[in-house]
Order: sequence, then structure tokens, then C-alpha cells
Amino acid sequence: MENKKRIAILGGGPSGLFMFKRLVDTNRPDIAIDIFEKKHQLGVGLPYSKDGANDEHITNVSGNEIPELVTSVTDWIASAPKTLLDHFNITPEKYNDYKVLPRLLFGQYLSTQFDLLKQKLMS
Repeated sequence: MENKKRIAILGGGPSGLFMFKRLVDTNRPDIAIDIFEKKHQLGVGLPYSKDGANDEHITNVSGNEIPELVTSVTDWIASAPKTLLDHFNITPEKYNDYKVLPRLLFGQYLSTQFDLLKQKLMS
């Protein structure tokens, strides 16, 4: 740790996620990344949590507008738990990247992307 540069990311929302991805993608062993988020789960900040959204609230972007992360929204929808998708009436076969998602579902996507990036960083 003594030889590593420490980088802090303030906030675990979409901007923090995209910065985290860029840093992970550098594959630099000389940096340590800390993410500071007041919520217990990364990716589900105010607009994407029960604190700021209800089931009927939707995102203002579609999957095709989201920069590349670990998995695309379409790929994530194809592998997301059926109970989660059923809750929002999402059918993987009918979903495409030009549709918008409920905010609470999108928060789960963002959270999964953080988890996948953390796994990538540890491997």
C-alpha cells in the first residue's frame, strides 16, 4: 500500500461507476481505489432507489445511450433474476436497448456493474 497512489471516488452513482470503470481498465497495479458512498449499495443513489423513485418511475436514457460497462443492459436483462424482471413486467425476449427501464431496475443494473468491476479488479 505504501507504493500505491490512492484515488478516492466520491459517490457511487453513474458518474462514480464510469470513473471506476476507467480506472479498473487501466490495469495499473500502482493505484488503490476507494469509493465513498453514503448508501449501503453502490449504484442505487437517490434517483435509482426507493428514496427517490417508485416502481412506475422510468429512466430518461435507454440502453443504447449508456457507455460500455462490463455488460450491456440487454445482456444483463437476459441474465437478471426472473423475480426481479417479473416485478417490473420485463420480458427478456421483448427487451431491446432502445427501451427505457424503470429507475429501480436500472439501479440494480448499475449495482451489478459495480460488483462485476470489483471482481475484475480483484482478479
